[in-house]
This record gives sequence, structure tokens and C-alpha cells, in this order.
Amino acid sequence: MTLGIFSLMTSELLPVGLLTPISSALGVSEGRPG
Repeated sequence: MTLGIFSLMTSELLPVGLLTPISSALGVSEGRPG
């Protein structure tokens, strides 16, 4: 159960934390990839 919760939370929160690096790599403003 702990592994399931960890996987779910990681898959939900990881992309949010990566929005700034993704936007800089794409050359767009930070709000646009979201």
C-alpha cells in the first residue's frame, strides 16, 4: 500500500516540479507548459 501511495503521489507531483526546467528547455514562459 505504501508503494502504491508513493507511486501515485510521485506521478502527480513530479511533472509540476519539472515545469520550470521544461519551459526553459522549450523556450517558452513558465506558465505556458502548465
